[in-house]
Amino acid sequence: MATPNIKPRGDNEGELGILGRLWSWVRTTNLYVTGNITDGTNSVTVADLMSSTDDELTNVITPPELTVDTNNYEPTGWATSHMVRQAIDTNGRKISGLKAPSPPSAIIKRIHNLSQSDDLKFLHDDGASDPENRIYLRDANDKSIKPNETAEFWYDVIDEKYKPLNRVG
Repeated sequence: MATPNIKPRGDNEGELGILGRLWSWVRTTNLYVTGNITDGTNSVTVADLMSSTDDELTNVITPPELTVDTNNYEPTGWATSHMVRQAIDTNGRKISGLKAPSPPSAIIKRIHNLSQSDDLKFLHDDGASDPENRIYLRDANDKSIKPNETAEFWYDVIDEKYKPLNRVG
């Protein structure tokens, strides 16, 4: 039995009960498995499972235009957002840090540059933001996204820093 929007990585890569498949691209905050998963004779219940296409972009926010460089970036709705559509003024803007989740958890945040002409810059490990809100970027350098580009960051709970999930800049 297939589950919509969840794709198996391969036919013989592990087992969960009688399904005989290992699922990839699944994020969950709570994964509950009950039953005997070694012999497949009992039922297996998986709850609170979300595929990569479920709910990832359902909470999109468009905060007011950034007209100043920003430390500890946290627009209204940030805590529950999946995507931020951020406009910037014609001077281009810098973000030195992104508000960390509380309590710390591995989350993904996307920031889309709505500007038609200016880059949105993210600052590497910048002291203007609180340590837990700082961004660690490739080559230890500041990076920018062009107009109409999206940067993806994940929160590393071990290092307590945001890190790029995609290539930024």
